[in-house]
Amino acid sequence: MPKAKYQLISDLIRRRIASGELRAGDRLLPQRAFSEQHGVTLGTVSRAYNELIREGVLEATIGRGTFVRSSGCVESPNEGVIDLRVNRPPVRLLVSDLIRSLGEAPDSFGAALTRDEALTLGSAAHRRAAGEWCRERYAYDAARSSLVLCSGAQQGLMAALMACTRPGDTVLTEKVTYVGVMIAARALGLNVVGVAMDEEGMCPIALSQCVRDTNARVLVCTPTFHSPTSITMPLARRQAIIALAQRHDLTLLEDDAYGALAMPAMPSLFSLARERTLLFTSFSKTLAPGIRAGMLLAPGRLGSVLYRKVRAVAWNIDPLSWAVLSHWLSNGTAQRAIEDNRKVLIERGHIARQVLEGCEFRTDEGCPHLWLTLPTGLTVSTVAASLQAEGVHIQPANDFSVDESYDPGAIRISLGAPSNIATLRKGLLIIRRKLMSPNRYERLIV
Repeated sequence: MPKAKYQLISDLIRRRIASGELRAGDRLLPQRAFSEQHGVTLGTVSRAYNELIREGVLEATIGRGTFVRSSGCVESPNEGVIDLRVNRPPVRLLVSDLIRSLGEAPDSFGAALTRDEALTLGSAAHRRAAGEWCRERYAYDAARSSLVLCSGAQQGLMAALMACTRPGDTVLTEKVTYVGVMIAARALGLNVVGVAMDEEGMCPIALSQCVRDTNARVLVCTPTFHSPTSITMPLARRQAIIALAQRHDLTLLEDDAYGALAMPAMPSLFSLARERTLLFTSFSKTLAPGIRAGMLLAPGRLGSVLYRKVRAVAWNIDPLSWAVLSHWLSNGTAQRAIEDNRKVLIERGHIARQVLEGCEFRTDEGCPHLWLTLPTGLTVSTVAASLQAEGVHIQPANDFSVDESYDPGAIRISLGAPSNIATLRKGLLIIRRKLMSPNRYERLIV
């Protein structure tokens, strides 16, 4: 259902706040001037402003006008701290969409609160919405593959590892990887071995050698917007990895937590080799962290096994998150919000390229993070400590290393974490100054 004009205006103002174009304390155009500028009625503008005032995004003072409240953007919990550690979507003003959804589908949300759907892991409506999303993104075919709902990618990863490994097995993954892979694998008594990477992602030659050395049968990888390096595997590399998996009889566990932000979308490993690939994804990195809902795609023969493993991890999926997500997938809200996040991340990536000019780093368009290589002679620990002293928190590369002794000499910077562009720019400028200053060595050695 198309949004009303006042809702479109509200969304426009939210995006301007999220992008930093409007900041806390900024005065909005008077309602009559806004209506004339945008060619809408005064009543439409008034309704949009009032909606944002009720949400706490704006505040109005008689005789002065309408202003952006400081609470209109989500700031760091520690005043003065610029936290660039956690990947999260940059556009966070979805309150009005949630309120509208409660009014549009009260029965669905009521059922989420009162029914126990653990036996089916979600309702038929949830599975329909998820299935349609997966058909569009991954060419999902219910006749050939299984779709299991879960409460986020981490639960999907845990269930996939439980289904495909036994304690003592070795699991291969990128040499630097998502921390959750190591946490899940080690909790299950698995050995984790890192595979060397190059500028196109996991190196096929190194992978083949690791398989021979370890006799591993499971590979976990992130082909799109790999965290922390931001690398997206080109098609030829994906095909090479699949060819090796077929030769060595490897099962592929594909993390697609960021894939919805990539345009044009690359074909997933699942769509290229669905007979040996399990794909897990979620919406916490692309839509909103509070939406604890994900999907697990797998060969049809594994459907019942994965269903039991998901239930073993948490008994049920998060019913409220799935009520919200299925409604938003059905009415287009999720797709619009993800696209908004992608546009903001593209803009933030351009800003990072401008501010960090001269530094060695990589990121891709729409990627929520960048991977910055430190100048020779600097260590991650001293850089992180020096930046923290100035109120900037970053994620050291060591945290992502499978081998604790391996130091990639880099830091990951989240572009989506700051609530606005001004905060991001400030943090990036501090990082650039620390790394590019002629006397940086004296300043960083503590």
